[in-house]
Amino acid sequence: MALHPQSGDAVNETLADARKFASHLIEEHALPFLSDRVDDLKLLLHDKLGHAVVDLAHNEAVGRMAFESLYEFLPAPVRLVVKREMFTRYCLENKTRILALLEPKA
Repeated sequence: MALHPQSGDAVNETLADARKFASHLIEEHALPFLSDRVDDLKLLLHDKLGHAVVDLAHNEAVGRMAFESLYEFLPAPVRLVVKREMFTRYCLENKTRILALLEPKA
């Protein structure tokens, strides 16, 4: 069965809308939640990564492991809508901004 050319466009548009919605949820709910728990998250990252935590900003494999660990800290309603891979991809694409949120508040 051949797909109508617009069908592919509609699928791509739907995927783009889903990514925008997930990004909105992450920015509005997940990031504030994580930034309020900086001390706990730093302990988690240090326990999970050890000395590799210093490579977090420069090593994608270390970053992926760290952000997958942070996913577990998200509230359950957010995790129901935003899947682990989507959250991890978002964090890797916005790594500088995410790491800035994990800096201690003055």
